[in-house]
Amino acid sequence: MVNHLTDDIEVAGARIRFGVVEGGGDGSDLVLIHGNGAHHLWWGPVLEHLRLGRRLVMLDLSGHGDSGHRAEYRPGLWGQEVLAVMRETSSDRPVLVGHSMGGRVALSVAADHPEQVSGLVMLDSSVRPPARYRDHDTVTRRHNKTYATREEILARFRLLPLQPEPPADLLVQIAENAILRTPHGWTWKYDPEALTRFRDADIDAMAQRLTCPTAFVYGSESVVVDSALAEYFSDVAPAPVAVHRVEGAYHHVILDAPRECAILIEEAARSFASAAERG
Repeated sequence: MVNHLTDDIEVAGARIRFGVVEGGGDGSDLVLIHGNGAHHLWWGPVLEHLRLGRRLVMLDLSGHGDSGHRAEYRPGLWGQEVLAVMRETSSDRPVLVGHSMGGRVALSVAADHPEQVSGLVMLDSSVRPPARYRDHDTVTRRHNKTYATREEILARFRLLPLQPEPPADLLVQIAENAILRTPHGWTWKYDPEALTRFRDADIDAMAQRLTCPTAFVYGSESVVVDSALAEYFSDVAPAPVAVHRVEGAYHHVILDAPRECAILIEEAARSFASAAERG
């Protein structure tokens, strides 16, 4: 993992952990937003390949990683957390980069606060037409299971949706930062109450008012995003959208193809800057 500084701030009653990788460039910061049930260290493989020289900002959304839990979770609150971290780190009109649910959080911020971002990169994050809206059960269970030993809980760690796993050393690194020791044993850091909080109809509506330039990236083997959804998003968003399909990658494209993701993020950030200069 690239060395980074960590700090935390309070947002609407919850402590939000964030990290900063200082860069020497003068381009827009990148704000990296993790997916459902994940944490900011999932970005480690991508960070190893980024060569932009610009500053990188990461955070753990509430209910995830080392951030605090809430009695209730709403997508709007996650957007507030992103904006608060942007203010705290003096990130002026950054590029928002989100994977999976993180892409939906980034989309919500970009759609509602277009003047505060310079561009958006969505990584295997679905935008669905009405015919493909899903009826989610918003809470899978109210309490995470507790395991007797560290070894037992690490052995239970899996990527969801299921797919071929990345190298074992990478999986262990991610898993080790997803667990917590309690007086009753080992459990997961994420709050199950925080899972699946976005409605497909709301995301569709956000996409239809998106105005900032966007790169939409998806894995060819993903079970979350397919070519039809990528085409739908490109058609429905008023913003200029560049679609990129990463061959051989699954839903967790940032783990499957970190180098390709880094290149696409770099290219997108440069193209957003060029478009802004042209006016």
